[in-house]
Amino acid sequence: MPQAVTGKKIDTLLIIRGLLAIAVVVFHSATMHENTTAFINIPGRTAVWMFFGISGYVIGYGFFTERYQFTKKDLGVFYLNRFLRIYPLFLLLSLLAWITGSLASGQSSLHFKDVLPQLLMFQFNHDYMFSRVFWTLGIEVQFYIIAPLLAAFIMGRFPYKWFLLAGVYFLFVCWVPFAFYLFGQSFDGRNLPANLSHFFIGMLACKLMLEKKLPAINKALLIIIILALLAVTNYLYAHHIDYYWTAGSVTIDFIILLCVLLHKEVSGTTYGSKNYLLRAFSFLGVISYGVYAWHPYFIQYTPQIERKTLILILVSVSAAFLSYQFVEKPVLSLKGKRRKAGFGN
Repeated sequence: MPQAVTGKKIDTLLIIRGLLAIAVVVFHSATMHENTTAFINIPGRTAVWMFFGISGYVIGYGFFTERYQFTKKDLGVFYLNRFLRIYPLFLLLSLLAWITGSLASGQSSLHFKDVLPQLLMFQFNHDYMFSRVFWTLGIEVQFYIIAPLLAAFIMGRFPYKWFLLAGVYFLFVCWVPFAFYLFGQSFDGRNLPANLSHFFIGMLACKLMLEKKLPAINKALLIIIILALLAVTNYLYAHHIDYYWTAGSVTIDFIILLCVLLHKEVSGTTYGSKNYLLRAFSFLGVISYGVYAWHPYFIQYTPQIERKTLILILVSVSAAFLSYQFVEKPVLSLKGKRRKAGFGN
């Protein structure tokens, strides 16, 4: 994925990822205990849906700009790089949680039959014994499998293309209530079909941006609209949950589109080396995966800090920094070395 700053350029979407990771930590700490008001709470699900949208944008960008082409070699590179991005930290934290849980209980919670669903993510409705947030990683990995097909479809040339793409998005949106009424599935869909609309809108937004079909809007106005819509969806989650899973979900897709529009408006903007706040937010985006992945481990195995939100944030960010430096960064450097031999991001 794109780095936080190249030549001190602001990467808005990466900064948003970092802020969303912190929002998830706050939600699992303070919000759970009603320490903040509904309008400013960002539910964990809102952050996850926005993560999915940004992921759709990033993956789409790789194909739409021909960083990856639809060849056997490039697709192999794409899947390898996605594996290097997700699995090292996932496996590290799964191993750590398994050891910690086994020592605490005196017996292993992992059996041979669990390897495929728990470690290789062979699940439909995702549920992981080692971390309550890893269900999102399972969906993310399964999205990677079909992402080239979605990208090829969006890049296709056919009559009334954008009307057709809008129709496909509408079908993805309709799947959740359809699956609820026909199959009895929960609105809290922890599977790929229930979340495809968010990935897809991110890919569509990327394509619209690259084709210069997104309008120019004042950055301050965009931020105000995004925050206002977030406040509305936060309120729906707290007081009208049924509307949150339907209208709220579509609203968040619109927020994803607006975030891409904001990203376009800020693109090319640079900042000085002494702007420590932007540098901190940018690096927070870089380690956002770690912040998101570490915090439930601390909540589960050091429950005394669950209600101490600032401490939970600090230890999660610290652990994410260390795992980025000593696990993620060394592994991700393989992508850079391979890129010189034809491997891409």
